[in-house]
Order: sequence, then C-alpha cells, then structure tokens
Amino acid sequence: MGYGGNLVISYPYMMEFVSDKIRGLAVCVLYISWPLCSIFVITYLQVFVPDNNWRVAYATAPLFPSFLAFLCLMQMPESPRWLLMQGLKKDAREALDFVFQSHPLIGRVHVGKAPDVVVSKEEEAKVDESLWDAIGSVFTPPLLSIWLICTILYTLHAGVCNGFWMWSIEFYQMQKHYIIPLGFNHVTQLAAVASTIFCMLLVETVGRRALLVIGFTLSAITLFLQTQEMSIPASLACLVGLEFSATIGWVVLAIYMTEVFPTKIRGTAAGFACFLGRIASVVLPSVFGLCMRDSAYPVTRVFACTWVFAAVVACAIPYETSQMSLQDGVHQSESRVRGPVQ
Repeated sequence: MGYGGNLVISYPYMMEFVSDKIRGLAVCVLYISWPLCSIFVITYLQVFVPDNNWRVAYATAPLFPSFLAFLCLMQMPESPRWLLMQGLKKDAREALDFVFQSHPLIGRVHVGKAPDVVVSKEEEAKVDESLWDAIGSVFTPPLLSIWLICTILYTLHAGVCNGFWMWSIEFYQMQKHYIIPLGFNHVTQLAAVASTIFCMLLVETVGRRALLVIGFTLSAITLFLQTQEMSIPASLACLVGLEFSATIGWVVLAIYMTEVFPTKIRGTAAGFACFLGRIASVVLPSVFGLCMRDSAYPVTRVFACTWVFAAVVACAIPYETSQMSLQDGVHQSESRVRGPVQ
C-alpha cells in the first residue's frame, strides 16, 4: 500500500513544482531514495538484528525514516497547479506564497509574496470539468491508447521484476548450488543508484521512449544469461547488470506514466495504469515459485521474452514527452495525442 501510494502521489507532486526542462531529473533524484533506503535497511539488519529476526526488523527499521518523513510532510504545501485545476484559487495563492517566502539552499532568488497568477478563460473552462468526467475521459479513444501502453508496460515490468527477484536466492541455491550472501544486496542496490544517475544524465536528452527500450532490452539479455552455464562470478555480474537495467525501466516508467496524463487526473490515471501491475506482482512470483524446482530455466527464458515484448510495446509510445509542458485539462491532452508522432 505504501509503495502504491508513493508512485501515485509523490512523483506527480514533484513534477508539478519544477520546470519542464528538469522534470525528469527531479523525479530521478526522488527515485534514488529507493535504493539508498534499501541499503539502509540491509545495513540495519546486519548491525542491529544479527539473528535475522524479520519481525523485529520489520517493526523497528521504518521507525526513524517514517518519523523523519512525517516531519518533512508537515512542511510541504499542496501543489498550486493541482489547486488551480480544482478551482481553489485562494489555497493555490497561499501555497505559492509559502514557496516564494522560503529561502533557497543555493543561489539567490526573489523571497517574498508570489507574483499574481493570471488564469485564462481557456484554463477556467478546464476547471469546470468534473472529476468523474475527467476519469471517464481516460477510457476514450485519444487517451485510452496511452493508458493501455502504460498499463501493459507497467504490468510486464512489475510482474517479471518481482517474479524473479522474489525467488532469486532460491534460484541460485537450486540451479547454481550457490547461496547469495546478504551483503551482496549492497552491490545490487549500488547498481540501482548508478542506474538512476545514468537516467539523470540521459533522460532529458535521449528521451523516455528510447531509455525504456534500452532498459527493457538489457533486462531481457541479462535475465536470459542467468539460464546459461557460466562461473558464479560471471553469473553474479549478470545479476548486477539485471538490477542496473531493470532500474532504468522503473525510473523512466515513473516519469512517463506521471507526466503523460493531465493534472486533472494525473494521480488517478497513473494509479489505474499501475493496478494490473500490482496484481501481476502477486501472480507471477507465485508462478515462478511453483516452477522453481522442475522448470526454472524455461520459465526464466519466458520472463526474458516478456521484457523483449515490453521493449516492442515501448516503441509504440506515440510521442516523446521530454521537456514538453505538462498538460492540465483533459481536452488539452487529447489534442496532443491526436497530433503527429514526434
């Protein structure tokens, strides 16, 4: 529940505060907290829970990060962009004043009251769209194709990632007769950090579509290599490569699925697109676990082919969203989808 809420809320929130030129970079900075926190939890388990009592770790490890997050949340204003789209001009003004009255950590900027925001008649008309009309528009032809692509990509990626990684330790024990040490997770999470930095450098220049194709293709290759006969160090190197490439998919999907929908329904539409992916994250690990002893290699190859299919679907993304302005009203997004492929 926590991760699902994070995906649906935190990424749109971040995007609606930053400029279009650094939108992808900002989400990458936010995403890097995931592998860093994983490193924290693994270290916490090794240092403070030496007997590997998962109940104790589960109950105590989140205490400090959750408390810190609560303190930060108390200082966070609501998104002015979202407030304006809900017709709450006074609240939007207060949120903007809060932002403009804060002092920067680096450099010099204007500190004081926010400038007036002039809302055009066209923007005013978008406010009149009811939430249910906006949600229903996701399933109309212009936005439906985008929603289907996002749903397919997220379902395939989430299902395969969770299916293999949940059983990776048992996979190595049964198929390669090797026990992966707990400390090796530090290496894979550092690979995820490196992958996120890689996305930071390229997401605004190479673009979302190309990076998704690269990430899914590399994931398919590195997963397929897990079924080949090779030395344990070489196999573990492929496992690190799998974490690197799979993280590209996670990062870029978080960016694209959030920015491609209009402000009016951004969180809701992205949540709908993630829904089947969460189901696949339960079903595919169960399938992989049932096939572990007798047919682990064939199932792993099927999973690798699934990522190949995801790369093909990513090629069908109708237009690149890198550095394009966020859309606020549903009709604005519909006109963009109908436009020529860029």
